[in-house]
Amino acid sequence: MKALLHRPNQVPSPRSARAVATAVLVLAGAAGVLRLGDAVATWLVGLPRGVHACANLDQAQAETGVPVAVLRALPDWHPVAIRTTTRPAPAVAATFRSPRVAAELVFYRSRAGAIPDRLRTPLATFHAVEVSLSRDHKAILAAELLPGGGTLQELAWSDANQHTVMRFTGRTVDLLRLANLIIDEDLRAR
Repeated sequence: MKALLHRPNQVPSPRSARAVATAVLVLAGAAGVLRLGDAVATWLVGLPRGVHACANLDQAQAETGVPVAVLRALPDWHPVAIRTTTRPAPAVAATFRSPRVAAELVFYRSRAGAIPDRLRTPLATFHAVEVSLSRDHKAILAAELLPGGGTLQELAWSDANQHTVMRFTGRTVDLLRLANLIIDEDLRAR
């Protein structure tokens, strides 16, 4: 039996070498086609891999388990885009607009971890300070200059097992007011 398995002087035939080369080329081609298909699907949908679009806040909460129903407490703000991901931590990103305020609000929340970069791109902040939202909630308020000359503000806080971030292109006082509405609603929901 050992003699059959071990033949040190035997050279592979050209036919077997060709079969191995063909198998390697077929597998490499299949991997390339799958990667191309994934890239095309991402490009067509317009979302990064692993990010899903949701029709409403209830669907986002059901998919991730992240409590976002509190966003109904925001008067006059309507969701225009809702995205979720479940890896590495369940997270939701919801973009809102209001007919009364010429600003955009993006709300991010995750459970058990930081909000993934594929939902929330990092800011190149020029200023960051700690602010007090309520007796029990402290947050970091950061700002970034936008290319058109405006300012994007980011307010981030953590409590229990969730991390919340709000990005806002409006006035700081309005951002703090909206954050307090969400915190109050979170406390009522518990």
